[in-house]
Amino acid sequence: MIARRLDGNQANSLNRFIVSPGRHSMELGIVMIGYQNSHRRCTATLDYDGFAADERYTLVQSRADAEVKVSLLDSRGVAVAQAGKVPCL
Repeated sequence: MIARRLDGNQANSLNRFIVSPGRHSMELGIVMIGYQNSHRRCTATLDYDGFAADERYTLVQSRADAEVKVSLLDSRGVAVAQAGKVPCL
C-alpha cells in the first residue's frame, strides 16, 4: 500500500501521511497479487473528519475473496474509518 494523494494533492511520502487536525481525504495505491501471480492495481479513498493532534493512526489493508478493504485505526487499535468500495483493475 502506498500513499498517493492527501486532500487532492500529491503525497509528500510514499509510505505515510502527515496530517493536521480535522478533516482529510487520503488516496492509497494497492497492488494485489492473485491467482497464478496476476497483479491487480487498486485505488482506495478514505475520508476522516476526526484527525486529532498528537495522535498516531495506522492504515490496515485486508482482503476477503476479491474484495479489498482499507481501515484507519487509532492508537488504541479501534477502527475509526473505512474506505468505500475499492476499485481494482
